[in-house]
Amino acid sequence: MRKKLIAILLVCCLIAPILFQNPLEAEAATDPYGFNLETPKDFNPNDGENPYGEGKVALNPIMEPFVMRSANSYLHVDYWNDVEPDKSNGISSGDQVRLVNRNSQCAADYVVTKAYDPDGDGHDYMVAAVGLQGQNLVLWNYNSRTKQQGPDKEVATFEGDAFDWFNDIDQWEYTSFFNLTAGDFDGDGKDELAVYVPMRGNPYVSILEQTGNTYEEVDTILYKTFMEGADISNTFTNDGKTERAMVQASLEAADMDRDGKDELILLGSFANLHDDDDTEKITDRSSTLAIYRDNDADSLYMENWKTFKLNNRDSTEFDTTPIHIRTASCAAGDIDYDGFPEIVVAGYYVDDKDAMEDDLNGDHFALQTLDYKPASEAGKLGEVSTGTIRTVEMNAWVDDGFYTSDNIQAPPALTCVAANGRNAKEQVFLEGTMYEFDDSGWTTKAIASFCEDSQDWQWGYMISNTYVESAVAGNFDGNEMGIEQVYFTRGYKQTATNHYFYDLCVMGKHGDGQTTAGDYYDNRWSTVHDHKHQKDHLFLTVAAVDADDDTDTIKYKRKEYTYTDANVMAVLQAAPYFEDLKDQYYDGVGETVFGRTTGSGGSTSTTKSASAGAYFNVEIPIFLFIKMDIGATYTHDWEWEYEKEASIEYSIDFAGGQMEDSVVLYRTPMTLYYYDVYPAGGGETSHMTVGVPDSPVYSIMSKEEYNAVAATDENMKDKVITSNVLSSTPGQPSTYNNSAAGLKDFTGYQEFSSATATSTGNISQSITKGSQESSSQSYNNTFELSIGVSGGPVGGGATGGGGWGGGSTTFEYEEVSKTGMVANPPQSEYPYSFQWKFGTWRADLGDTQVPVLGYIVNNVIEPPSLPQNIAVSGVTQDSITLTWDHGARRPVTYEIYQYFEDNVGDNGYSLVATVDGNETTFTYDGLKPGNSYSLALRSVGTDENGEKTMSEYSALVTGTTLQEGSELSVDSITEEVNVCPGDTAVFEVEATPSQGAMNGLSYSWQVQEEDSATWENVQSGNSRLILNNVTEEMDGNRYRCIVSEIQNGERYYVYSKVGVLHVGKADSSVSVATYHDYDEAEQNETNTGSADYVRAEQGEPTGTEVIKTISVTTPATVDKNGATRNESVTANYQVFENTLYQAESVYTEAADANQIEQNIYYCENDNAYYALIGLD
Repeated sequence: MRKKLIAILLVCCLIAPILFQNPLEAEAATDPYGFNLETPKDFNPNDGENPYGEGKVALNPIMEPFVMRSANSYLHVDYWNDVEPDKSNGISSGDQVRLVNRNSQCAADYVVTKAYDPDGDGHDYMVAAVGLQGQNLVLWNYNSRTKQQGPDKEVATFEGDAFDWFNDIDQWEYTSFFNLTAGDFDGDGKDELAVYVPMRGNPYVSILEQTGNTYEEVDTILYKTFMEGADISNTFTNDGKTERAMVQASLEAADMDRDGKDELILLGSFANLHDDDDTEKITDRSSTLAIYRDNDADSLYMENWKTFKLNNRDSTEFDTTPIHIRTASCAAGDIDYDGFPEIVVAGYYVDDKDAMEDDLNGDHFALQTLDYKPASEAGKLGEVSTGTIRTVEMNAWVDDGFYTSDNIQAPPALTCVAANGRNAKEQVFLEGTMYEFDDSGWTTKAIASFCEDSQDWQWGYMISNTYVESAVAGNFDGNEMGIEQVYFTRGYKQTATNHYFYDLCVMGKHGDGQTTAGDYYDNRWSTVHDHKHQKDHLFLTVAAVDADDDTDTIKYKRKEYTYTDANVMAVLQAAPYFEDLKDQYYDGVGETVFGRTTGSGGSTSTTKSASAGAYFNVEIPIFLFIKMDIGATYTHDWEWEYEKEASIEYSIDFAGGQMEDSVVLYRTPMTLYYYDVYPAGGGETSHMTVGVPDSPVYSIMSKEEYNAVAATDENMKDKVITSNVLSSTPGQPSTYNNSAAGLKDFTGYQEFSSATATSTGNISQSITKGSQESSSQSYNNTFELSIGVSGGPVGGGATGGGGWGGGSTTFEYEEVSKTGMVANPPQSEYPYSFQWKFGTWRADLGDTQVPVLGYIVNNVIEPPSLPQNIAVSGVTQDSITLTWDHGARRPVTYEIYQYFEDNVGDNGYSLVATVDGNETTFTYDGLKPGNSYSLALRSVGTDENGEKTMSEYSALVTGTTLQEGSELSVDSITEEVNVCPGDTAVFEVEATPSQGAMNGLSYSWQVQEEDSATWENVQSGNSRLILNNVTEEMDGNRYRCIVSEIQNGERYYVYSKVGVLHVGKADSSVSVATYHDYDEAEQNETNTGSADYVRAEQGEPTGTEVIKTISVTTPATVDKNGATRNESVTANYQVFENTLYQAESVYTEAADANQIEQNIYYCENDNAYYALIGLD
């Protein structure tokens, strides 16, 4: 059986290098974005499981039409090489190869054929033929390579009543009861055959495995195990026409879940039951479809997976448009281009609510699809669901030739066909008409010209019935894009006799160059059978055979587990709040939620992968003779590398925006399958990689943390979130957007909400679907590829490359809940309030777009900002000095208050001074020695009406004046410390006690976290603060030390200045030793200094000796006389190999002979040569 490689194939083989970078290999580690990159424990790289099984699979199968025909005086079995279906009669343009030429009819009736691959080499070179020979159902084969017929296999024997009913079959009815398919059901790479046995009372399917020239029955499937009433034909005669009570069958094989094993699809229908006491036992005559799959690791054992009744009785449309599908066929193909084959059922139907009705609609066919949905968990089996039953109009040829009265309608000729090539959804061929599926239903794309009208006469004979009997699809003209054509047979019945006419037809599309499919065409061979009688062993059957092995094939080699690059899924803006009040909010400051509504459970988003073929990598040698013109533009940031598309629902639950902007990121775990590529006709083996995705994994981090990591990541540095994406400052509502102007595709809550101090609750606004019709709330990230290929034969005759590609990666955000929750500000003397609206919009990150969940804020009412980082910077015997930093909104003035515990006056606060709003220091003097004073600040401004407004009081700071005598002073503190996570950070303070101090100094260290206005004690004891195992969360923390002493039983203290901790990158200084021109008199004098390594760049060499050029910043370089030669100078150095490295050198007499370096550095600034130590 021909296995379809889903999608782009050779095209993407060639373009992969320009699209994708290497994925991150999985390892037991957490990356800088917070992802755990361990390989799952249940991943087994040696189990051999892969999407294409053990055998070889054709890349772009090039098929030959195989035709077997019999009448009263001949049996001909032929195939044609190199056909041009759009020329002449559609077949004679090729080279005819005759396998059988006999002057007598075939010994069998009712013959059907199917090509298959019996030995797993990737070529369907064998054709199985099944028919009724005497009282036996016989299978034999034709080998298109050896041109020989194989031995017969008696599949079943019919005796007595089990045989007599065959005599009643009319010619047009026989495909109801004779059917077979082929598929690799056990995953060993070799096709098995599935043959329908129309045994009266017990119809079944025989599974046959071929070894050499013999067939062995390895399993059977009884129709009665899944189809109620399938055995009932043995108990009644159906008013004298037993065949009307027999089960009509249609068989198909397809790897629905892409696990390397084909599923067997069985369809059963009741033909035309006569109404009597027996038939009333079958209360639902709808067709039944069952899906069987192999569930035995050691031997083939087909087990029922799913069973469906094909009607719309559970649909809301049933009352107005009831449909029970009857007399149906099934086929499989990727009709929606999602990477998985769908099952398509087409049949005649009853448009009556009565499930026992037999009166078929004679103007329309019913079409129903069954779709496989992968499981969200790796290694689990997904689900199959049925789609809406829709109807399509018959073409005139079929409509006018429709049978009436008690006759049986044969299942319609049905197949899926890649009419537009392998990089587009497949179409459906149904009885001479091409249909294409979309969300709104089926669209008629083309009708064969000779099926557009009815036919009443043929060569002088009156015709009563016309029908399409069989159809097969394949790339018969060998085009590079995988455009398929359909060969199909048509039958005409002469009125009042059993004489028939047959013709062989073809339908397809031209290849318009090498990038697009052209227009439809059709042709027919009109004299295959001319006025032949049914009793003359009459039949015409067609198959698609790979007779000359002109197709490249692949074979599985190995697999590995990996992860794609990290990427941004969404940006969550911090919920607006007032920074000055953050320590007073009742229950947090609000949050921005992506994917769930607080208190209402979870919601889901549908994640669609990049379309099939997005990641292929075939080595170039196989395409050496191809000239390529490649154009590619891509606007996606989903660099996922996989060949099948999955539609999987994932639960999303990300809450961010707790006083900081947040970023949601994802990686996609991938299983990469590696295949060897075997050129047709031999030649050098090449390689190909296919990727299959697992469920995405997610991480959420603050915007600042993300930006710090992304800025140093080559794959992400263009996705740093700048002010163009978010320009707001958390805690400052006035910095948020005050309208949606300039926000791309904004969709927001309809009304503004007010955040005021009138209540203590939180207010939420949620969006599930866009409230504006112009915004879809669906963020599609797509890429489009275009390729033109010209060139000669590749791989022994096949033309490599060709075609075009396109696809999309989509996170469907429409059904994902998006919530903004804003906390009302606490009560205050002067009002704090704003109005806000939650919404989402698109923002550009590099060459991609991501959704931003954020806020529109206006009508902000707030006083000037509180001063920040208020501290006691110094004390004397009669004064205390305060310092502070300005807040976001400068005041007109600052008011300084002293706080008294007696609460006299304004809640204990008494004004002591007013200073200009530009000041950042104040000295409170005239104080008594040895007393403590608690102080606070307030910012003062005016509102739009000129009225005075004031901020809240700042946190209290306390200072104690010194006793009379010398003063306690802090001389220095470590102002900045740069460390990496996990390192140890050390701050140190130096202080001088006052004269007369007792027992030395005491030290108390305090910390002010980055998102807090308060100072908290962290450690006491000595002048050194040691912070072990520093974490990223400590980045930006500020530290100070309160140095105290005891005088005359009283404690006196002073605050140090503030030191800042930076976590993320340690200080990057390296030691530089410079050796200038050697001086015999100064042998041991070495020039040393320190320098920051900036970066290494690949420069243009001035000669073969120059390795590269680097830039080095030297804060100070001391020359050999001890003077500072350069200070804070950045110079470019040419790097040369030191030819005397590890040998005698002019530098060997330096102070440390081991300092001889491998490279010598030529400074372009001063034309001197140096040895720089410690740069590498």
